[in-house]
Amino acid sequence: MKATDLLMREHKYIIRALNVIQQMASNVEHGKALDDRDVEDIIRFLRLFADEHHQGKEEAVLFPAMLKASDPGHLATLRWMTFEHDQERSLVEGLEDALRTKKGKDFVYFAERLNHILRTHIHKEDHILSSSWPAHVCRPVRMSASRASWRTSIATSTKKS
Repeated sequence: MKATDLLMREHKYIIRALNVIQQMASNVEHGKALDDRDVEDIIRFLRLFADEHHQGKEEAVLFPAMLKASDPGHLATLRWMTFEHDQERSLVEGLEDALRTKKGKDFVYFAERLNHILRTHIHKEDHILSSSWPAHVCRPVRMSASRASWRTSIATSTKKS
């Protein structure tokens, strides 16, 4: 399995979490109370899986490999992708603050912003990972048996396959 295929598969799990957050926000808009534990669980998922696990791989391994193996014109794209990761982190903090302070309108606002920004970001990344970059940039990587952690074996050769 190519590293990019794994990342795109992980995007589907993140979108599922966004669907849950979207439903939570809709419930708040209709006067229903949030279940604090459910919100804490989804925030934990976003922090541990979406940010530390998924975006951590992109920022520490994939993006540097892509930058090294491509032309300098792609630098702006990679910087923008990293900037969006930072925006997403801030929005998750906003969700957490809204939960802690019991401000439903703030929760809805941050949930809607996160949904919009992260869905757009995932769409762009999937397009970049599947078509915009030469195939030789991200060769298949070896993964542990659990497929949860990467070994640092991304090939950054500029030779075409």
